[in-house]
Amino acid sequence: MKKILFVALILTVIAMMPAVFAQEEITAKDLGIENPGILPTSPFYFFKNIMRNMKRIFTVNPIKKAELELDIANQQAAEIKKVEEIYPERVDAILKATANYQTNVERLKNRLEDLKETSQNPNIDKLVEKLADQSIKHQQFFDELKSKFEDNDELKQRIEAAQERVSETVAKIPEKFDSSEMFRERIEKILKVRPEGVVNELKRIEIIDRISDKIPAEQRKEIEAMKENMMKEFGDRIENLPTLQKQEIFKPGFLEMIPGNAEQRVRILEEIKNQTGSLEIRGKIMEAGEKILENKIEKQEIKKEDVLRMMEYVKSLIVRAENAVITIDDGELKAKRQKLLEEIKLRLSRAETVLNEGKIGEAFGMVNSVGAEVKKFLIPSVEAIKPMIKIIEPTIDAIKPIEINKPNMGVATSSGPLMPIPSVVKPIQPVYPDKSGVNIQSIFGPAIPEIPLMPKY
Repeated sequence: MKKILFVALILTVIAMMPAVFAQEEITAKDLGIENPGILPTSPFYFFKNIMRNMKRIFTVNPIKKAELELDIANQQAAEIKKVEEIYPERVDAILKATANYQTNVERLKNRLEDLKETSQNPNIDKLVEKLADQSIKHQQFFDELKSKFEDNDELKQRIEAAQERVSETVAKIPEKFDSSEMFRERIEKILKVRPEGVVNELKRIEIIDRISDKIPAEQRKEIEAMKENMMKEFGDRIENLPTLQKQEIFKPGFLEMIPGNAEQRVRILEEIKNQTGSLEIRGKIMEAGEKILENKIEKQEIKKEDVLRMMEYVKSLIVRAENAVITIDDGELKAKRQKLLEEIKLRLSRAETVLNEGKIGEAFGMVNSVGAEVKKFLIPSVEAIKPMIKIIEPTIDAIKPIEINKPNMGVATSSGPLMPIPSVVKPIQPVYPDKSGVNIQSIFGPAIPEIPLMPKY
């Protein structure tokens, strides 16, 4: 109960900040159901389920069936929110309601799989737009709910399982569009009407990241390009804020207390850092990631299973990167990229060794850094590359005779601070944690040299 009151206080404080900080919590109005009616805490709730099952029996049209399941899922989300607001101590009811929601979303996914038509059918188009909109809201709502019950592992696991089902269901949406570009345009349209602000933008990046992992590879490129652009815009937005507002954002714990998955946030911050041109903002983002990671280690919230799961995710990224490199026609560039991938794989192998030695926190940070590096190979379009050109061009111009011995001379890379230019470029060796604990700088700092531009594939 104390935890709930603390989170409520934090959310109130944030709401009183300028609009750039304020996070818009999902309301019943956002879900379109201000009065959800009978709640799962009522002994008469079974009547509601009977009526829902009757509707399922008498609904024949496949599109109508999918619409019904989507409406029921939305009603169930509104019910969970109402129970949490009125009876926060009834964790048993929230657990049961979340399990019912998860089952219904699985049924919705099956209904979508049964649909043979595409968005060219106006009814399908309307359905998938509504599904995309509500799914994003549901993901955010469950992030907020999870933050209020952080101490209840059983409920957290149930909520995460529900979010997993939502992401899998959203992954069915691109199949209903004639092109991945159309899917991206629809998602962007939905996001544009959501409230602005640093907090809301960060949460949206994390939701899109979660969805992207579930979408089939051939349809993933557009959504990943959109995420890359969102991260670049996020960094630019922070860079253009007044100094006092920047200080508020990077105060200890600010980014950590935003509802969401801390493990994912550390990874997203690493990717945002690599997209940001400002050395100052890059350093601030790095410090924020350090703080979140340090707290997770201190609270022993990082488990071996978490690191193993991240390793499997990074390995899948490496496979995708290798397949992309194979398609490069430029022999010299291809060889360089293959070499970098080999270095990345060595770093991942080193992380496995560290994990087997029982250094879970260190291994987590190393795998996170490797994941961010390999994602540089997976920027899927020229549109996503353009924001990086401003960072890269000075590097090319800077390779001219300079006074090597002069202090602080060097160039800004796209993932690190000013670095001196040696007369002979040598491979940069990764730096690993010392005996005293996690060397956070090695976790978030660059460990491989930069390659100017990535080809379109």
